[in-house]
Amino acid sequence: MAERPPIEARGGGPSGDAVDTPGARSRDRDHAAEVRRALLAGDDAPRRSFDDGATVRPAGQPRNAVFVIEAGWLYSARILPDGRRQLLEVWLPGQIVGLGEHGLQRPLSALYALGPTELHEISWERLRERMCASGELSDQVAMLIAHERLMFEERLTSLGRRDAAERLGHFLLEMHHRLRPSANRFRLPVTQAFLADMLGLTSVHVSRMLSQLRDEGLVDMNDQGVHLLDIDTLRRACDFDPGYLAVDPVCNDAD
Repeated sequence: MAERPPIEARGGGPSGDAVDTPGARSRDRDHAAEVRRALLAGDDAPRRSFDDGATVRPAGQPRNAVFVIEAGWLYSARILPDGRRQLLEVWLPGQIVGLGEHGLQRPLSALYALGPTELHEISWERLRERMCASGELSDQVAMLIAHERLMFEERLTSLGRRDAAERLGHFLLEMHHRLRPSANRFRLPVTQAFLADMLGLTSVHVSRMLSQLRDEGLVDMNDQGVHLLDIDTLRRACDFDPGYLAVDPVCNDAD
């Protein structure tokens, strides 16, 4: 397998401090709050630490647990035999990773740490036990799995139909919405090579698109992070509708 491109931070990487880590106040953390509390109740879930770039879970390994991200970021990737890779998703603090993989014996994707990362490992047995004891928890898990599917559908649409500038702008808008910064500036601890593998482009093409978006007065991305200069125009240009990132409460027929 070819060596993966480096993923050193831009503008500071995710730290081990959950408060200061980009994404510590993300919408994703809020969406998963109820499930996270139920799974971590009792404070006895094993905690694991990973260095930047470490393999958290390799491809082909049966899925027997989910992970609750305490600090740091994760990303999933499908790596081809010749070393080329397609990044599939970025996971932020507070998210629960692996809910949709129950029963997979030979999954194709692997999971990696993006920056120093702290995780709680929850066995499927523990998850199943708590879901059987609570219909509400089962509904919340189903909601999170459906939310993951919506995000994959939007990513597939970008890869298949949006041009390079639209893909890049759409992804930056998505991360801005998920991270929920106080302004239109945010830290995105990835390289252009990372963005290229996420968006199905080359690093050179990503660099050109960043220059184009900067020249158009839409985005400035540098070592200090990402600045969305004209977020409304960028949204229109990329057809960005954040509705797919919302998690609506599951209706309870008994109510």
